[in-house]
Amino acid sequence: MMVLLGGLAFYLGWAGALRQEAGALSPGSPIPRPSSLSSDGFEEASPDPEPLPEAAPERSEEQPSPDSSPDSASAGGGGAAPRALASIVIDDCGQDYERERGFLELEAPLTLAVLPHLPDSRRLAREAAGRGRSVLLHMPMESSGGADPGPGALREDMGNEELAGRVRENFLAVPGVCGVNNHQGSHGTTDPRVVRAVLQEAARQGVFVLDSRTTSTTILAQEAQAMGLRTRSRDLFLDHEDDVDRILLEIDRLGDLALRHGTAVALAHPRPATLQALRVGLPRLREAGVTLVGLHELFQSAPVGGDPEP
Repeated sequence: MMVLLGGLAFYLGWAGALRQEAGALSPGSPIPRPSSLSSDGFEEASPDPEPLPEAAPERSEEQPSPDSSPDSASAGGGGAAPRALASIVIDDCGQDYERERGFLELEAPLTLAVLPHLPDSRRLAREAAGRGRSVLLHMPMESSGGADPGPGALREDMGNEELAGRVRENFLAVPGVCGVNNHQGSHGTTDPRVVRAVLQEAARQGVFVLDSRTTSTTILAQEAQAMGLRTRSRDLFLDHEDDVDRILLEIDRLGDLALRHGTAVALAHPRPATLQALRVGLPRLREAGVTLVGLHELFQSAPVGGDPEP
């Protein structure tokens, strides 16, 4: 009898434990599915159309969230996880520090392209580099329309030694640069001899080359790539029209290009309308899943590419 009673007690206790364990493992209320629709309609451009999982895996301490990085946070808070990189280069800097400082004070990793030999060139370049921004030498090159590119311009009628010396002087005039792009140059960037003078010094300086593509017949990026330099071309201009609403449309287009191709590069200018549009448009980029980075960081991620628009 004692054996039977002991066996019965064991069975009842075992069955109760199973019921308790089953209750603990039963699913609770379902985890809400995150929405893939961004606030500015970039869902159709998303490179990942597959359905999202019910619950995202836990992130280890060694892998910080992209939202926590300074660069991504500066482009706007919240939104989808970054899926692409974009860089915005502010050309023609060095002319007016008070006007251009607004782009430095904007909490975003904008890249500044600084013209040489202007009153505020050195001050702006040093301050930008001190803030961790990418700084480019905005190399003045001859235009096809006869416009003056400004001090330090490279012209077709210069001899080889004069060209080489002018390029070196321009590099010395803008401290802390990590790259070079052309200012004007619709004629200069089509001249193999002028282009070679720029690229040989870029190779000595160890900097990358951005072709601003001021003409469809430019050979700057092509020749740089042939020399083994890190290079790419701009994808679009943001402020052909000095109008906030039109610039915002181009910022959205930049995000679209980045999401479709992985990276994108835009050029803009230090104008009040551009600054105002960036304040509104950069958070929209971030919400779309595009992380704004300095151009040096984009080159580290994708050294060659960015075929320009036709």
